Amino acid sequence: MKEIFDENGHLAGFALEALKKGALTEDELLQATSHIAECLYCAEAFSGSFMDSELKKVPSGFADEIMRKLPSAPEENRNNKKLLFYSFRVAVAVCASLAIIFSGFLDFYANAINYTERYPERYAERFNTSEQKLIDYINDINTGLKDFSQKILNMEVSLNETEEE
Repeated sequence: MKEIFDENGHLAGFALEALKKGALTEDELLQATSHIAECLYCAEAFSGSFMDSELKKVPSGFADEIMRKLPSAPEENRNNKKLLFYSFRVAVAVCASLAIIFSGFLDFYANAINYTERYPERYAERFNTSEQKLIDYINDINTGLKDFSQKILNMEVSLNETEEE
C-alpha cells in the first residue's frame, strides 16, 4: 500500500476511507490511529467522513436509562458537600480545643506573675515593667482566644439550629 500520509503530514483521503472500512494493515492502523489522536485536523476529517446512515443507532431505552442515572449525581455531590462541611467542623473543633488548652496555660502563667504582683515585697527584685508588658500581652492573647472560642461555639449552635429546621 502507498504512504498513508500526504505531503503536509496529514492522513491521505484514501487512508481515511481504508481506516473506515478496516482495510489498513496492522502497522498502518497503528500509525493512523495514533496520528488521529494527536492531530485535530485529521480527527475532524475522519469524524466528518461518516454519513448519518453509517452511524450506529442508539438502542431503545438508552435515553431513559441515562435520565434515571442523572438524579443520582446530585446526591453524590450532596454527600461530598456534607463530608467537606463535616471536615471543616472537625478542624474548627480542633482549633477551638487548642485555643482552650493554650488559654488555660496562659491563664496559669499570668496568674503566677500576678501572684508576684500581689506580694511585691517577696518578689520585688524579680518583678519589673517587662513582666508587666508580658502580663498585658498574655491577657490580650487570652481575650482573643476566648472571643474566638465563643464565636466558634455560637457558629456551631446556629448551624445545628439551621440543620434541624
